Amino acid sequence: MRIAFVISGLGVGGAEAVVCTLADSLASKGNKVVIFYMRGKALVSPSNTGVDLVCLGFDSMLSTFSSVARYIRELYKFKPDVIHSHMFHANILARVCGGPLFRRVPVVSTAHSNNEGGVLRMLIYRVTHFRCSVFTNVSSQAAREYEHKKAAPHDSILVVYNPIDTSKFFCDLTLREDLRRDLNVGSAKVILAVGRLVEAKDYFTMIQAFKSVQNVMTDTRLYVAGDGPLMADIKNYVKHLNLEGSVFFLGVRHDIPALMNASDVFVLSSAWEGFGLVVAEAMASEKIVVATDCGGVREVMDSLGYLVPKRDASSLSEALIAALSLSSDAAACLGKKARATINSKYSIDKIVSSWLKIYSDVLSGK
Repeated sequence: MRIAFVISGLGVGGAEAVVCTLADSLASKGNKVVIFYMRGKALVSPSNTGVDLVCLGFDSMLSTFSSVARYIRELYKFKPDVIHSHMFHANILARVCGGPLFRRVPVVSTAHSNNEGGVLRMLIYRVTHFRCSVFTNVSSQAAREYEHKKAAPHDSILVVYNPIDTSKFFCDLTLREDLRRDLNVGSAKVILAVGRLVEAKDYFTMIQAFKSVQNVMTDTRLYVAGDGPLMADIKNYVKHLNLEGSVFFLGVRHDIPALMNASDVFVLSSAWEGFGLVVAEAMASEKIVVATDCGGVREVMDSLGYLVPKRDASSLSEALIAALSLSSDAAACLGKKARATINSKYSIDKIVSSWLKIYSDVLSGK
């Protein structure tokens, strides 16, 4: 099968990582795969050299027409059987300028969040819905929320979870010791957060909660892996709370599995999420997870961690203290159950099989 992925960009993010994982697996099964990304640099990419990357150059309004022309030209050259788009801008591009203009190739649209924008974007989704064969989202909660916002008809959005590479995310005690030595952690308890420094992740609530944790458990550190437009504001807030010696910003990292192993507890403080990819990756790494109840996080955690209300620093700090206070045996037992859940529900083979069935169904007109 010839599969064309279309995505808004290949920066460092959950949706981008998922597309690369899917492309790798599909290519390894003998499919021909290309990824069209609309703009920016490819900061993440598939490891399979058989997957082609094509930047469409949507860098400004002036380049829109030439970029659309290039997209259509590249589609003609590639001759896909299926076009699978990801995230709002790519979904609309594929619906309007993809399959409908090119031999009626089926278009599969995937949203990766329960919040991709306001009323206008939901309206655009609704009026272009007939141009896609299948519309999916990454959790039941996100799918139902999109239907509630009338982005698509009731019960029309399929749920396909994100795949987790459990060969990359697993418990490795040697890796843990090595990285903790590199970070000069000593015997301190380590809390890890991974994600872009943007409004959706609500790092301010996390930092406020960590201040309360520090008041009770002084030998605790918070490491934040990621970058984003709110970096300076969040650092200023850390300084304001006198936490500069306990909160460390790592920037963009490409060794997240190692960081997961070095940590004792993983924290997610998001105000909104689609799936909660990093939560699943932490669970695969057998880590105790403390996360806010948003998007598909509840579905992913499946009661195997600490779930707290959004924007509630008090509840978040209490859960972090409880997680950090678990005995090593209790933490290990919970971690193993978490990994078993990820293996059974979100393995790459299971999720890729779901996608291949969807592709086959749309090609056969089901």
